[in-house]
Amino acid sequence: MKSSKAATLIVLCGYLALTVSEGKSQDHFSVGDYGRTVTISEASLNNMMTRLEALEASIADNAEEGGWEDVSQEKWKVKWGGRVMLDSVNWVGQDPGYGGTNRGQNYLEMRRARFRAEGEGYGIYFWQMELDFAADDDSGAQYNAGSPHGGITHVINVGPVVEMKDVYVGVNDIPLLGTVLIGHFKGPFSMEELSSSRHITFLERALPNYFVAGREVGIAAYNRSACENVLWGFGVFADGVPESTKQIVDHNIGTQVVGRVTWTPYYDEPSDGRYLLHLGAGFRHVQDRDGMYNLRVRPETHESIRVIDFDGDNDRANHHTVYNAEMAWVHGPFSIQAEGFVDVVDVVGVGNTNAYAAYAQATYFLTGENRVYKRSRGTFSRVTPHTNFWLARGAGIGPGAWELKARWSYMDVDNLYAAGFTGDTNENAEQVNNLAVGFNWYWNPYTRMMFDYWHSWNERPGLVADNADLIGMRMQYDF
Repeated sequence: MKSSKAATLIVLCGYLALTVSEGKSQDHFSVGDYGRTVTISEASLNNMMTRLEALEASIADNAEEGGWEDVSQEKWKVKWGGRVMLDSVNWVGQDPGYGGTNRGQNYLEMRRARFRAEGEGYGIYFWQMELDFAADDDSGAQYNAGSPHGGITHVINVGPVVEMKDVYVGVNDIPLLGTVLIGHFKGPFSMEELSSSRHITFLERALPNYFVAGREVGIAAYNRSACENVLWGFGVFADGVPESTKQIVDHNIGTQVVGRVTWTPYYDEPSDGRYLLHLGAGFRHVQDRDGMYNLRVRPETHESIRVIDFDGDNDRANHHTVYNAEMAWVHGPFSIQAEGFVDVVDVVGVGNTNAYAAYAQATYFLTGENRVYKRSRGTFSRVTPHTNFWLARGAGIGPGAWELKARWSYMDVDNLYAAGFTGDTNENAEQVNNLAVGFNWYWNPYTRMMFDYWHSWNERPGLVADNADLIGMRMQYDF
């Protein structure tokens, strides 16, 4: 709505100013003279009315250009987008005890092939629907323990499926709550998890990410301070709705409650965040719908063997709560990011016991760019190269952006064994460490290649540490 009250007030002020101005041409006024009646000529009155009409017209024009307008009837404005990621991962070496008797397999896969529609309208509403056409259901895959290549010998329900990713509707500007989302999306927990796969540093997220739920069906509220240096979010979700079947048919749905608070004590405004410090903390409380503790960990690969696998009848818990702390520091082309996690598990018949995980990573842009921080979400976003990659005969070359990277990640579940958990005894490790290095090559803001090498070692009950080495690469673009 155009603010008619504001316009009337402005016109009235203009009228009074003009009246005083005309009066001053005939006499001198002091502060005590404002109650006097002023007599002006007809010509002066006509001139004043002409100027008032011009002022009203100017106010109307400004309101149409940038003032308060009625947008409650605006229909949806829809945008389309997507992302494609092609991965190749190869096992360079694997000790006999790493992953139990199962052997890691090389793989080439379309890691993500997503199509997205999103829109906003009617003043305060927005929505998104994103589907992944590269997903597969490998829940029935079994590895051949006797095969030197770990071949799959028995397959149930293995094949392509369409998974729902972000499917939600949201409302902005709700008093106290801020923005509210309802649907299928990621709850507010963990900086690395909330950063889009389009912008994460390595092919896969670090080992502690297995303590994070990912997307679930629920409702959440997000808000922030006026200067966006403090953010907070809180949500309630169902537990474990499959992204492929998109439903749970069970008397016990299970519940997750999550929350996150972040603080940016330093953000360099003139450089748009080229120098910043981010701190945060969160929690995730889970009342499992099946009464079992589920933790199935791969060595930062999407396919292949698991090194920790708790999901059996002997791995029962009443509930568990994950706490985390996060930090990120950006100083020009150099950055550090780290998170620590502790999972407090209420083991049936035993009580509380803890599992731990952490990661720390560092990056450096050889070409001078910096990681881009999104203040409204407390996550990292899209990198824009100073110069895109290009080749032209006789005209030289554009290098794109080159980013070096290194990461250490760790998970310790030894206390769960002490509490009586067994899991898959063929695979389970007590402690897992990963050390990864590599580089990313950004061709332009929407296209990049990623190259990773990682060394993984674990300790299993009663055995010495076992090692494995892998290399991987990714070609990705989004639009």
